Amino acid sequence: MQSVVDAFCSHAWGKLYLSKTPITAAGLLNDRVLPFYDEHGLAVQHALTDNGREYCGRELHHAYELYLAINQIGHRRTGVCCPETNGFCERFHRTVKEEFFSVAFRQKLYGSVAELQADLDRWLELYNTQRPHQGYRTKGRTPHQAFLDGPDRMRQATAAKLATETPHQTSAWVSGDLPPNTSYGLEASGGDGEAVAFTDFESPDGRALAFRLNDDQAPCRL
Repeated sequence: MQSVVDAFCSHAWGKLYLSKTPITAAGLLNDRVLPFYDEHGLAVQHALTDNGREYCGRELHHAYELYLAINQIGHRRTGVCCPETNGFCERFHRTVKEEFFSVAFRQKLYGSVAELQADLDRWLELYNTQRPHQGYRTKGRTPHQAFLDGPDRMRQATAAKLATETPHQTSAWVSGDLPPNTSYGLEASGGDGEAVAFTDFESPDGRALAFRLNDDQAPCRL
């Protein structure tokens, strides 16, 4: 089983394969993990793995490393002979063994991997959305609820910060397409025309950037 656990909220994914290869390692990310984050408008910044050959190799010659590079995901590795570094996955493996595999194999004779995967998916749905977790990150919530609370907390913190800003301070959003590897300068001014701030905007990957000075003003495009 290839598995991925969100270190923020314990949300877990698992997919069964008959072999451990770079392709199967990347397959779980491609089929289930990244689509989940895309659906919620979030980007994965880093992945932590052990030093197994299915995860580690030369970037241009290793399917998993190449997949991470294409999706701009940083790759962090655990220390050698230090499985506790990846304790989130290790604890999940113990839970899924005790609560799913040990029970399922006593109750049913499976004829295919697909049949076992279907039951694993149902258990994962229960694990992520209905089973409360008592860890220090979840504090009695389900992993999915803890995941949903994360963006809400970020928005609340941002709103609280903006509420303490002076009218001349800038808050950012909205867009215009910029050429890659280009820096732009923005001079923000108050209502009297006096310049009060100057900020450099960079576009390392050509993504759209923009800004607005205050919530009561129209967005300004670059």
